Amino acid sequence: MLFVEEERGRIALRGPLWWDVAAFLTLVKEAETSQEQPEVALPLWQEAEQLSRRGLFLSDDLEAPWYELQAVRAVRLRIEKARQQVQRGLALGLFATAKALEEAHLQLQLYFEQYPTDRAAVEHLLHLADRSHQHQELVLDVLSQVQGRLDASTRARWPLSLKQHIEQMRKRNLHQQSDFSCPDTQHFPPPFVSNTSSIGTSWAISLDQLDGLLAEARQNIATLKACLFSDPEEQCRVTHSSSFQREEYMFPHDPTKRQSLLQFAAALGVLLTGSHVSDTPALKQPFASSEKREKADPTLLHRFENLLLESWTLLNCNQFTLAERLLMSFLPSLLAFPVEEKMARLASIGLRLQSVLAHHRLDLSQKLTLCQQAVTFAQHGHDHTILAAALVELANAYEFHGDVAKSLLTLQEALTVAPHTTPLIQSRIYSNNAVLLAQTGRKREAEWYIQYAQEIFPDTPQQDPRSVFADSSVYTLAYHAGLVALALGKLHQVSDAFTLYQQWPAQGTMPERLRLEIWNGHSKAAIQMNELEHYAALLTDSLSSAQMLGSKKRYQEAVVIFQQELPSTWRKHALLREVAATYGLQRGTL
Repeated sequence: MLFVEEERGRIALRGPLWWDVAAFLTLVKEAETSQEQPEVALPLWQEAEQLSRRGLFLSDDLEAPWYELQAVRAVRLRIEKARQQVQRGLALGLFATAKALEEAHLQLQLYFEQYPTDRAAVEHLLHLADRSHQHQELVLDVLSQVQGRLDASTRARWPLSLKQHIEQMRKRNLHQQSDFSCPDTQHFPPPFVSNTSSIGTSWAISLDQLDGLLAEARQNIATLKACLFSDPEEQCRVTHSSSFQREEYMFPHDPTKRQSLLQFAAALGVLLTGSHVSDTPALKQPFASSEKREKADPTLLHRFENLLLESWTLLNCNQFTLAERLLMSFLPSLLAFPVEEKMARLASIGLRLQSVLAHHRLDLSQKLTLCQQAVTFAQHGHDHTILAAALVELANAYEFHGDVAKSLLTLQEALTVAPHTTPLIQSRIYSNNAVLLAQTGRKREAEWYIQYAQEIFPDTPQQDPRSVFADSSVYTLAYHAGLVALALGKLHQVSDAFTLYQQWPAQGTMPERLRLEIWNGHSKAAIQMNELEHYAALLTDSLSSAQMLGSKKRYQEAVVIFQQELPSTWRKHALLREVAATYGLQRGTL
């Protein structure tokens, strides 16, 4: 029960949700009062952050009669303010305690990406750095990025005294090489600003704003592709090894192009993160409670659909952070509309993309929640293809949670709608089933499904109008074929299976997340085929490339193979000892 003193009544709600709200706000208040004791405040911030991920409002409550009551709106606004406090407190607390500097660096970047005008946070960070006389290079790296965003925007500038303070610190550190300023490292993206499991807070957004976002996204994607792939030699370098053909997609090493890419990324970051700071109320301000929201008109939904397309395109251009920033700039507004078929279909696609990005951060709890919501919206959308894609992603979430039984049941549900979907989606459903069946000992069924997945895969998948949204490609099919061959002990077929995509030559550039997935599959095969040097080369590439891509998921996959599948006789080999020392790997722990 929620007691509403202002209206002298009470509302029957889901009890645990409101207990979560009270606990969350209490933790934030206690942490704020303990700021001068970082060791005390940090656990409180961490607990509040974990609690907020569980969700405070559910999507099926959006049209409940209590949802727009004044008291409820007031609580929602308090929650949104507290979320910013948690992000700031967590970032500053991690830095102050110096227990996890990499995580502190990441959290500070994520916070200032969303709130670059928070001068109080900047001053507090400088105060902590001056007091400890340590890790000032980390602070300078973060603040230089913030200053770059402010200089590229029309926001208020830092006062001269603050700039002088930073300049003095920079002069004291000129002799040191910062480990945190590598320009070609893409850091892990932030979670959804208004955690989609609690998407009760909505923002108004106009057609002009959507058109601006869309035009800017398209222009920047074109710039990105020009920077990354300006000539064939930079796009792809092919080398040969004893058992597979390696396609290495390179980040540009031309300093001029790298600088252009950095300028582009900064500009897009200002544009998109600007929609979440306090000086842009159009996207932050909740809709007036006296107005019942009307359904989104077709023109508006068409804009949302185009923005979703650009978001998926950014993902496949290896730009996780930019993809999520763009998604965050409009998805809350889309989810705020009443549920109807077209809106529900687009919402499902957007939530599924968010779940993919969450998975690459290893935020498995959020991924599962997002996938469940994507399925719910897809069911309201009455579109078999979108529902099947959502079910496949939900099955993946269950699998990575270790619940193989639920994963199989979910894929069985996807099979029931497969005949009503496109061949591209059907192939993905069959190949996912094949992998799980092979890994659970159902060999004959696995062989049939993976064979049928290959037979039904279209010759020109790019002609499927939903190919980008489907996240189903010949690269994933090849990866699944390789896993099935491994699980069935057919080592002589593994190399051909993992390179199956070469039978579909005109597929464009392979997304790095999919290349690394296949590379990790090759690593498993190299171990089983006793190819130590081959495995060492694959491991090194997988770890370094996953770091550059910003995928904790792909990095963890490579580490788990190293820890759990490496033969004991290989442990002392010089090649693997060198890799383990370089990346701080230890068998048995992550």
